[in-house]
Amino acid sequence: METRRVEDNLTGFLRTRLDEKEHRARDVWVFSRDAPPFEIRGGARGQDEVSIDGGGWQPMTSELRDELFARAEPDRFVLADIESKRRIIEEYEGEVSRGPAGDREDFVARHEGILDAYRTALRALALPYDDHPDYREEWRP
Repeated sequence: METRRVEDNLTGFLRTRLDEKEHRARDVWVFSRDAPPFEIRGGARGQDEVSIDGGGWQPMTSELRDELFARAEPDRFVLADIESKRRIIEEYEGEVSRGPAGDREDFVARHEGILDAYRTALRALALPYDDHPDYREEWRP
């Protein structure tokens, strides 16, 4: 079935984009509001230097680095957003694999309606990536 092939590619496309986004999110740390603002630069002889709260530059020690980064963590909202989108993809794939059960026409129609709703949701999830070279115009809602 052509529609299923296209949608299967869409789920793969989305999974890849979400994996990339998660990788980036885990590399970006968010600091709590009570953490002092600071800036790090490469100093003389390869020693990093830090300026805390607009103060002067001082050598970055391992103790100071630990203290500054103790209040940081990956952005929980971004990670939760990624996980929620993965769950939508998993629900769609589960519905596709179950298929309509029984011979009743109303159940088959309802099952197709459920799949249509998931397809619409998946296409909406892919829309922010419409400038990606692997995005396909047929996925546009």
